[in-house]
Amino acid sequence: MTRKLGLSVLEKAVYTRLTTHASTNSYSTYGYVPKNVSFPFISMQGFSGIVSPIFDNRDTEAEANYFEIHVWSDYRGNKEALDMQNNIIQALTGSSLSITGYQTPFDLELDYSDIFIDDTDEDKIKRHGVMRFRVEMAPS
Repeated sequence: MTRKLGLSVLEKAVYTRLTTHASTNSYSTYGYVPKNVSFPFISMQGFSGIVSPIFDNRDTEAEANYFEIHVWSDYRGNKEALDMQNNIIQALTGSSLSITGYQTPFDLELDYSDIFIDDTDEDKIKRHGVMRFRVEMAPS
């Protein structure tokens, strides 16, 4: 068996879930954010992985992968960004992701969440929410 990283199939599974789930399919979702994008939107970034510490004593090539979901809102206040984050949690943790070539994820958890004020554009203050998830994956 040739060893492959599961990050590309994980990214595809997350993108598919966000763009098809009822709680998140109304937001535009991007891996690469184009110029002049309309708010609100979701961007996917920061996919990384390590050998899984949960499976380290078993005969498997399991991975602990991390990814970030960013929410962007131009709504005055945090409400829209917080609602988006709650909807993303529902979409990603409500049922197991189907990841090609991998068993049903052993574990998918929210690792971190925050919302920042982005005032880099003087004409429009935005809310930027960051969520980091961890998923344990074992090849099937």
